Amino acid sequence: MTTTLCDATLRRLPKDIDGPGFDRRRAGIGIVHLGPGAFHRAHQAVFTDDALTLSGGDWAICGISLRTSSLRDALG
Repeated sequence: MTTTLCDATLRRLPKDIDGPGFDRRRAGIGIVHLGPGAFHRAHQAVFTDDALTLSGGDWAICGISLRTSSLRDALG
């Protein structure tokens, strides 16, 4: 079973796991990342989330895969 990351699933996170500290609905694309692999998701995206939480902003990451749609669908 695959769970899609969205506002509804973020609201169901356990209390000891922090969700985004910024308003995701206001975020537009500010970074385009080609090939959003595991390194990006585990490091760069985490640091970007931290920066938005601390300083605010209205931008987010758009991950682009030039191979298959499976990662897109999973992150959808």
